[in-house]
Amino acid sequence: MYLERIRTLIENQYEEHPTGCGGSFGELLCWEIHTNGLTFIWLAEKWGISLHLLGELIYDHCKRLEKEPAVNHNYKQVEKQSDAFALRYVGKSKDEKKS
Repeated sequence: MYLERIRTLIENQYEEHPTGCGGSFGELLCWEIHTNGLTFIWLAEKWGISLHLLGELIYDHCKRLEKEPAVNHNYKQVEKQSDAFALRYVGKSKDEKKS
């Protein structure tokens, strides 16, 4: 709820000074970082928020980009060489692992 309020406040302030990139929080965030070249520190200063809060906003934004889970009920486990290698070392001491 709090992060949504902060996003809305930021979006509303860009309405008065549009960037031309769009008006959603994600568009504004990405524009400021990737196109405008602001670091996280500079962006936090520009937006008048703490670096910690900016981190929370970025984390929340990235979580929203995650695909929704889709369980593959036809999944069959295939043992990869790296999996087999890792399994050989489970529960062995350092000396045993050397051999």
